Amino acid sequence: VYYPVANTQGLEKVEVLRGPAAFRYGFFPPGGAVNLVSKRPTDQPLGEFNLGVNSEGYLDAHLDFGRRYGERDQLGIRLNLAGGQGDIYIDGAEQERRYLALSVD
Repeated sequence: VYYPVANTQGLEKVEVLRGPAAFRYGFFPPGGAVNLVSKRPTDQPLGEFNLGVNSEGYLDAHLDFGRRYGERDQLGIRLNLAGGQGDIYIDGAEQERRYLALSVD
């Protein structure tokens, strides 16, 4: 089974279950199972911004922001934004992508 991942910046971790452990969660192919875990709110405030450009002129930006609100920090919010636009390594090909994820707990 193939699970395409469009944007790995929205993932907190990737878990791979192989062998007998994979059967614990149902029937999977002999290669095992892959669990993609999205980013969740954290106990500590965080803020991260990345901006990059490659040799082909592809512009890439990523914002990851999170904090807890309330008198006893009972509401956690995490916002993850990513996007990119421009030429890629294939001649004559361009790519444009947008990603938005909001997580609340």
